[in-house]
Amino acid sequence: MDIETVIGDYHVFFQKILNNLSKISIDITGYSISHLGYKTSTMGRYQQMRSKLLKLSDSYFENEHNGRPISKFILRNALILPANFSTTMIELMPPKSDKQYPDGLEHVGVVIGNQYPEFTKKYQPLFSGRQNQGPYCQPFFIRFHDGSRVKFYQYSLRDVVEMEKNTFIKIRDTITS
Repeated sequence: MDIETVIGDYHVFFQKILNNLSKISIDITGYSISHLGYKTSTMGRYQQMRSKLLKLSDSYFENEHNGRPISKFILRNALILPANFSTTMIELMPPKSDKQYPDGLEHVGVVIGNQYPEFTKKYQPLFSGRQNQGPYCQPFFIRFHDGSRVKFYQYSLRDVVEMEKNTFIKIRDTITS
């Protein structure tokens, strides 16, 4: 089983995000990609996807956010994306209880780093909103007409997990325990 069989054509998805950003004159060249976000349609599909992604990952972390589990997987093999980008993380989310989503890739997380205050000030009029996911994770996001999103983070999700004093669980540890 390969990652594309599990999450779909991530090349096409990422290129669509780049095209959408280009239309609003945001260039993310030089920034890193924290992760790709995948939403499931049901909790059952979340559990199925979680099992599949565990088989393709070195480590993972699962926490609860807004009453639902969210998993972050560090893949064994980096995803090589269009325009010389790459990432090693997939974030997996089940639907919120009051929302309906089809299964599929939903967002790209872009790490802005030290330039975050200037970047967010410059593009503030284009943002659809901001999420509060804890003291180190408050990304601004843009929701595009096709339902996809791009989220702009100061820190990668991997860094946020570690800044919050959490630890990614090694997959081999879960298999042998």
